[in-house]
Amino acid sequence: MNPWETIVDKLRIAFTGPMAEGLTIVAIVIGGLLWMYGEHGAKKQLAGILFGGGLVMFATQVFTWLF
Repeated sequence: MNPWETIVDKLRIAFTGPMAEGLTIVAIVIGGLLWMYGEHGAKKQLAGILFGGGLVMFATQVFTWLF
């Protein structure tokens, strides 16, 4: 395995692993709190968080589906 493949593999694990899931959950909670307290534009922000978090957690599946 080449050195750059090891780096790319570590990045893949970092972006799709438990840390990414934890950060997504925190972002969803914060977005929900903003929505609950009527922050302007919170619905759009929450939708972006959910979509972005879904892409982060399922990036490898999305990649294999596209290619």
